[in-house]
Parts: sequence; structure tokens; C-alpha cells
Amino acid sequence: MSTSTAFPTSNAHSPQAPRTLYILRRMRGGFGGAEKVMERFAKSLDTRWRIHVVTAGAQVAGVRMGGVRGPNWWRAYQYALHVNRLLENQPNNLSFSMERGPKAYVYRAGDGVHRRWIELRYGRSWRWRCNPWHWLAPRLERQTLQSVATIIANSNMVKQDIARFYPAYMDKVEVIYNGFDARVFKPATVDKAALRQSLQLPEAGRLLLFCGSGWERKGLHASLQFLAHAQRADATQPIHLVVVGKGKAHRYRHRLAELGVAPAVIFREPTREVVTYYQAADTLILPTAYDPFANACLEALACDCPVITTCWNGAAEVIQQGRTGWVLNSVAPDALRALSEQWLTFKAEAGRVAASVQTYTQENEMAQLERVLQRVERQCP
Repeated sequence: MSTSTAFPTSNAHSPQAPRTLYILRRMRGGFGGAEKVMERFAKSLDTRWRIHVVTAGAQVAGVRMGGVRGPNWWRAYQYALHVNRLLENQPNNLSFSMERGPKAYVYRAGDGVHRRWIELRYGRSWRWRCNPWHWLAPRLERQTLQSVATIIANSNMVKQDIARFYPAYMDKVEVIYNGFDARVFKPATVDKAALRQSLQLPEAGRLLLFCGSGWERKGLHASLQFLAHAQRADATQPIHLVVVGKGKAHRYRHRLAELGVAPAVIFREPTREVVTYYQAADTLILPTAYDPFANACLEALACDCPVITTCWNGAAEVIQQGRTGWVLNSVAPDALRALSEQWLTFKAEAGRVAASVQTYTQENEMAQLERVLQRVERQCP
């Protein structure tokens, strides 16, 4: 795979020579799901195309891509502006965008539909108007949706959101679910007690896992409340919650004290070895306010770990209600209390949870993506 930022000056290509594919994503590296997906796509697609990853700050054709400095909305605007100028001079090469704003051939709507997020977060309130990003993001989104030949949604939820807010572009949408790495995410070969000991976690009782960054959106408050309900419903065994990811734990101190769960909550830094946490936990809890498709849910299921999430998570579509996990339609106290009582009596048959998602592998995901790119390539000049 080439990650050089020096693009060829000639657009000529032959059937024997691989064609250039520009993968567009403003951010690179870190532990974010979208950034990891981008790196994986780049590595997987380089057998057929010459891959150039275009990120903010990259030196491309003698010009540095914008999007490095300033507030988030300004960085997004500058990145899209610079990328569009670049692609105007590369008309015969393919472009695959994972970012709102660029005018590409294929767009993967992995960040969902921003207008839907505004609706879910603010409801009837007009407070969203105070943030320039909420004005700009839908305009960037529409620009990309209008320009591309194919839109890839990673869940039917996202497809339905596009249909609702951008009906004119519905005939472009295809659903390709996220895939997990079956070589990494699989059921443990040792018991949970040994795994917990290796992670320096409590070995006895039940263990909930919250995994991800952006704790407010991912639903950490609701997870803490669920833990409190479970502890009150069953005082015969210890129940802990381990939080793995990037966040500001001190902002939750008051809530921890208020619920009386502080001794049962363990905060851990982000890690690339999260598979052991999935295998050690009894359940992954991710009551997210909005997630196009949370990779953590699929990875946990592949590790035979049941999942609790919400209907606002595209990954809910691969969960069998009451068998491999639970999908909440509300995170109100009564709903969390009722589910905590069900969860305390639930015991999954060994291997059943993992078996339910065995078709959602990265190999299947990449095969579908390559078919889309090959079809678009045939349609390109």
C-alpha cells in the first residue's frame, strides 16, 4: 500500500496498470472506529488499486491539505475545499470518501446522517443553531451525496435516515454492514476468571463492559444507572462495570456518588487489545444516543459476549432480542430497571452469541465493497 502524498501528474492508465484510488478521511490514527476502518480499507484494497490516503495536513501534488487548525467546523470546511480542488485535477482516478464534503465517486456514510443526530440530540430545542457545525455539516453532507455515484450505508437505519432527509438520492444507496476480524475476535479458550485476573479485574460476580470514546453520546450515564438498578435487584453477588475508552472520568464523580456505584466502576485507558475485555465480560453495554453501526457491538458478539444497546444504533440489526442481547427503545429509568431484572436471570448457551454473527466478517464486507468499486470503476471515464 502506498501512503505517499505525491500523486502522479499524469492521468493515463492502462488495463495492465493499477488505477489510483484516493481514500478520503480527514482524521487518521487513534482509536476511533472510523479511523480504524479507513486503515483497514487502505490495506485491503491495495491489491487491485494504487492507494493514496488523503488526510488533513497531507502534502498532495505540492499542496498541503487543509483541515488541521481551527474549530471543528472550520477544519471540516477547509478539508473538503482542498480535497475538491485536488480531485478536479485528477478526473480519471477513483475517489472513495469517508468524510462529508468531498465530491467523490463513492461515499461511505459511516458517520450517519447529521440532521438525524441533531433531531435526536436536541429534539424540539433550537439550541443546535448556536453551533456552526450543525449548520455546515448538512450542507457538506448534501454536497457529497449529490456528487457520488454510490452511497454505502453501514446499516438499514442509516439507509432509512438518508431516505427521510435526502429522498432524491435513495436510488444510490447500498447497505454493507461492518465486518469483524475473525482472526482476532472470537470466543475465549480459557475461563472468564483467568481472563479477569490477567486484566486485574474482579473475578467474582457479574462484569459489565462499556467500551468507546465520546461517553456522553455512547450512553455512559445510562450505563451507570443500569448498574445501580442491577445492584439493587440482586445484592447476593458483586456487579461491576469497567469503562474502557477515552473520556473525562472526573465529570462523572457526582453521578457515581449519587447512584452509590463508585466502588463498582473501573476506568481504563483506550487499548488496542480490547478483545480480552470482551471475552472477560458478561455483557457489553452501549446505550448510545446515535451510532450508525458501533463496531464494538459486533466485536463483542463475535467474542460470545451479549450486547445491550439502543434502537439508535445500526448494530442493533444484528442482535437477536433476548437471545444474543437486548435493544432498548428508551433509556428512561423504568426501561433500564426492567431490563436489569431480565439481564440478571439471563444465561446464554456457550457459543450461541458468537455463532449468530459469523457471516459478518471483514472478508464479506470487503468483497461487497470491492464489487461496488469495480462497478463504479467501469462507469468512470
